[in-house]
Amino acid sequence: IIRTTWQHLFKNESIFTTRFVISNPGPLWQPVIKHENATYGDIIMLPYLNETAHVANTVKTIEFLKHLISQFQKWSFVTKLDDDSFLDAHAFYEQYLHPRLSAPPITSSDLDDPLSSPLARTILARTLHRGKYSYPGGQFYTMTWDMVSLLTKLHHENSIIDEHEDVMVGRLLYEAGESWNHVDLPNPVSFDYSDKDSMGNGSAWAKPDADLEKWNHAVGPGAINPHKMRDDETYLQVAACYDENGLK
Repeated sequence: IIRTTWQHLFKNESIFTTRFVISNPGPLWQPVIKHENATYGDIIMLPYLNETAHVANTVKTIEFLKHLISQFQKWSFVTKLDDDSFLDAHAFYEQYLHPRLSAPPITSSDLDDPLSSPLARTILARTLHRGKYSYPGGQFYTMTWDMVSLLTKLHHENSIIDEHEDVMVGRLLYEAGESWNHVDLPNPVSFDYSDKDSMGNGSAWAKPDADLEKWNHAVGPGAINPHKMRDDETYLQVAACYDENGLK
């Protein structure tokens, strides 16, 4: 469903590459994975991780970042997206990433501030909090390449294995005393999908008077990342609100 919805609608290999990241599900699954990769070429397996819910919810993401670092190829941004999230990749790129990529170089007066560049130590995500620190909501977050390098370094130094993967990002940075930029994705843009305020006609569109500032709501203007669709049918209802140009 993911391949045939948003990945198909917004495919643009000159701008971004998509991959499914899995742990090792065991020998019975290897022929299936081999066939999928022969057909689509879009699965990365981390063979040293066992495929369990605990691994998926804790260390898999940071281990994938380590894998990226080991490939000796840099990316301007790296995104983690839950499989129950939809992404209007075109709108996200145009509204959030392209302005940072096309920003003028920093001036000499900015050199003393390591966070002054729009491509420096930045994570774009919903903002969540745990105690004294914030962290990026795990449904969808995008980080600059220097954050990928920093987080892998910090995890080598502080090998947390019992924390939710999104909380781990904030915790690693907090415990190391590292500064970073958190660009918040507001609730109209990135949200948990709910059909309670949908139009009730079988679509995922929000009623005209729906409160899009709530944490969970139906699809309204500006929606880029609906999340937590409860089943395949709901996911397809949400996807039907979009075409190649974004929201219909």
